[in-house]
Amino acid sequence: MPNESVNAGDTVLVSVAFSSPNQAVSAIQFDLSWDPSLSVNVATGGQVGASNKTLSATLLQPRDLRCMVWAMNGKALSDGEVLRIYVTTPAGAATGIGQLALQNLSAAAPDGTPVALQGNWANVQFLAGTITQVLQPSGIVNGASFLSGPVSPGEVITLFGSISNIPVILFNGVPAPIFYANSNQVNAVVPFGLNISKPAQVQIQQGTSIATTQVPVAAASPGILTQSTTGTGPGAILNQDYSVNSSVNPAAPGDVVMVYGTGFGVLNPLPPDGQLATVLATPGSAVSATIDGVPAGVIYAGAAPGLINGAIQVNVTVPAGAKPNPAAAISLTMGSFTTQPGVTVSIR
Repeated sequence: MPNESVNAGDTVLVSVAFSSPNQAVSAIQFDLSWDPSLSVNVATGGQVGASNKTLSATLLQPRDLRCMVWAMNGKALSDGEVLRIYVTTPAGAATGIGQLALQNLSAAAPDGTPVALQGNWANVQFLAGTITQVLQPSGIVNGASFLSGPVSPGEVITLFGSISNIPVILFNGVPAPIFYANSNQVNAVVPFGLNISKPAQVQIQQGTSIATTQVPVAAASPGILTQSTTGTGPGAILNQDYSVNSSVNPAAPGDVVMVYGTGFGVLNPLPPDGQLATVLATPGSAVSATIDGVPAGVIYAGAAPGLINGAIQVNVTVPAGAKPNPAAAISLTMGSFTTQPGVTVSIR
């Protein structure tokens, strides 16, 4: 976890990386704590899903977050980023230092034996100067996968940063509907009319303050919503009887499960921005699915009735020959775009 510097009132990304060159490790746990002078949001690091692991984060007490990277398998966790921390400093703060710490660390090998794990402190230095950018491009993430990258028309996004009041967010001058906001997080929907031929200019207006940044754009950037709200682990999936899919309530082979996500691009007919879905609008390209690596039939992909336009429902048939698995990997693909790794569905 490296040291960073930031102007008072700004947000900086601190990346937590894991490395184990000489010992296979299948699970890690640590507590992230921070000074009262800092505000913190966290998102899943890219290597968690790539290693078919889940990130669980539980707030033990104010400014003390327990993080666990694990899975119901004995696979080793690959080296790389496991946690993204969006650190916001107080506006008007004097030049100084705020600290983050990784404490109470533990790890386990694939066979369950303990492995020594070391962590460190990181300093976030407050610099003299005015706020330069309320929200940074890396702080604009897919609202389902919590990964940064290109945005797409109709995608539900989450923005991390210093937010003193409900902002106005413009994509190329077009307002993005906002349906949730707190002091350092906003959830919004990218306008469906977004031009995908070039990067988008994003403006965040808070009163008289205006921040501008640029983000890449793609025709689609699909992600599956997860029960952990970290982008990995059990998906936001309903069984055929509309009960929540889980390891204690799995689906049977041949059943249809309803998978919820976002980022599947322009829908037809084009829905109005910011409204609840009343028409079964569908993506411009066919959506396919796999469960545990086996192709699974898709019988519907499109708008999720009763949810905001931009949320997508995909009805998938569990393959008839699927083996029992409390954490079978599930993915959805549209053209060359695929949902994030590390999402699971339970099969009995």
